[in-house]
Amino acid sequence: MNKYLNTTITVVMIIVFGSLLLNTSVNAATVEDAKKSVLNGEGEMVNPNMHRDSTDEETKANKNVPYQVFRKMTKEEASEYFSYIDKYQSKNNTNSVPDNAYDYIQYITEQLDKSKTKTITNELRAEAENYVKTQNNSDRKSDTNLELKSKKETKEPKKSFWKNFLSFNWLK
Repeated sequence: MNKYLNTTITVVMIIVFGSLLLNTSVNAATVEDAKKSVLNGEGEMVNPNMHRDSTDEETKANKNVPYQVFRKMTKEEASEYFSYIDKYQSKNNTNSVPDNAYDYIQYITEQLDKSKTKTITNELRAEAENYVKTQNNSDRKSDTNLELKSKKETKEPKKSFWKNFLSFNWLK
């Protein structure tokens, strides 16, 4: 009886602690939460496609600085990023984030850095959308080329005369 009670208590404690752990770890941020946080100034957005090498001063000040530091988006860039996502979601009637959203904002960021301005114009938006479309088309072409190459490579090698002769089913 004592063994049964100990087993029951252990199972109940595992269930309670497991549910507490799941309740605290499932609180994932949504795009809307990130949007609110960044646009309110409480959070930051980092573009994983854009990074710079850490400076000697950063490395001397903190030994834990990574070799490459990601670039933080400005408030204008983050706003444009979220508006691109909203436009994509409403156009396609989905709640998923497009794969090319970072490419879109990266193009805009690079053009703003070149021109030394912070104003995102409609022309720049159109250029970025064209850039993303051409990049998607080239990705699709490379994917089909890879498929064709893999099909060519999977041809069966030719067998020698003796292998064909021995593998022939003589007794049908």
